[in-house]
Amino acid sequence: MDEAGGIDLHGNNKRRGTLHVILLHVGIRARYLLESWFYLRPILLSALSGYPSFLRPKGIPEVDWPTLFAVRMLWLIGSVVRTHKFFMKVMLKLGVMQGLQWIHARLMVRSWQLQLENELGNNTVLNFRTGSVAS
Repeated sequence: MDEAGGIDLHGNNKRRGTLHVILLHVGIRARYLLESWFYLRPILLSALSGYPSFLRPKGIPEVDWPTLFAVRMLWLIGSVVRTHKFFMKVMLKLGVMQGLQWIHARLMVRSWQLQLENELGNNTVLNFRTGSVAS
């Protein structure tokens, strides 16, 4: 077994003490805090994922930075609200969660429109209800 199981490579029974375990966890969290720029790195990076998948379809538009930042803020707000039942109920009653969904839908429309403008020209108008593109 390895050290985590209590026996090291030499067959000695070495268990970590409680203080040692606590200090290791504090060290791991401090290292992540520094490597993630105080938790801002995932929010400020230019891609939705730090590791783009080779399975990603070619037709998916690249998202500009303001749209990406807004989507990440929506994800952050939604995930914080959904972890607490009380806040979730309040936000649902006030209609905030529906508003967040509406904002997300508008941001996705914006990203598709920016992609079409880049591909077809600046005068392109996309009607999402009918699926038609007008120049």
